[in-house]
Amino acid sequence: MLHGLRPSAHDRGAAPRRRALALTLVTGVIAASTFAAAAPASATDKQYGKPYSVAAYVYKKIDPAKDAAWENSTEQFLVAAWDGKEYRTDLTLEEIQAAVAEPVCGPGWGIQQDKAFGTTAVFTDPDKQPWYPNGYIGWWDSKKGGYQPGKLYQAAHWNLEDAIGSVPECDDVAPVPSATPTPVVTPSPLPTVPPVTTPSATPTPVPSEDPTPTPTPTETSSGEVSAAPTPSVTPTPSPSASTVPGASEVLNAAPTPSPSFTSEVLAAPPSGRVLAATGSSVGPVLAIAGVLVAGGAGLVVARQRRARQQG
Repeated sequence: MLHGLRPSAHDRGAAPRRRALALTLVTGVIAASTFAAAAPASATDKQYGKPYSVAAYVYKKIDPAKDAAWENSTEQFLVAAWDGKEYRTDLTLEEIQAAVAEPVCGPGWGIQQDKAFGTTAVFTDPDKQPWYPNGYIGWWDSKKGGYQPGKLYQAAHWNLEDAIGSVPECDDVAPVPSATPTPVVTPSPLPTVPPVTTPSATPTPVPSEDPTPTPTPTETSSGEVSAAPTPSVTPTPSPSASTVPGASEVLNAAPTPSPSFTSEVLAAPPSGRVLAATGSSVGPVLAIAGVLVAGGAGLVVARQRRARQQG
């Protein structure tokens, strides 16, 4: 009859070894998972291959009697940023004062230093200026799938006097002079140039022409007077009106023509002969006088005739 086979000693020792190996593998997996879960949020550059940077800010505390903290901060001003992973402990009052427009004095100031993954550009972005409660750069979070560039992984706050040693009292600090604005030079107004007025040409006065005097018609008397023109003579004593009728009217109405020459009767010598100053005889003088009297008589007749025609 057939007898059942009994396991050898080798076979009896193999099963426990297999169980021990399986237990070891399970334990290793559990340990690895636990270590990964316990890894700190501030991952190293060896794990992610990224740079590190740090920045320092100064701010005025909301409550000067309380310690510096994010919840006790106001607008933060960037003092400095540098590459690396270490906080600075050598900040100076001069650096801090240069970052703020008002005097830094008294116990009401705080310092914040942040560490971040990335370059210093993380801190120089003007849109990421820290300002409690809504202005901040943001934190790196391993629960959101790993490394996030430019996020904070650590931050710390100090009272300013603890960070730099001492802060002057406000009575001992001179006010920070405000920047004097460049005076705007107002240009002097240009002198007003009066408009050049072109003088209008003064019209040259045109002399009005005197009306041509109507010549008075001269009528020659009948046969007694020759047709020769009457010469212009200088005034001489008017002949007596009794010589020619109407002669006084003619002599008073018309100017006496000037003679072209004059003569003078000299005293008679013993011989009784009369000499003229010109050396001529008296005959021509009497002839001229006769002509004048005849002409005056003609003018009187002409005026009377014209008066009758007009009447």
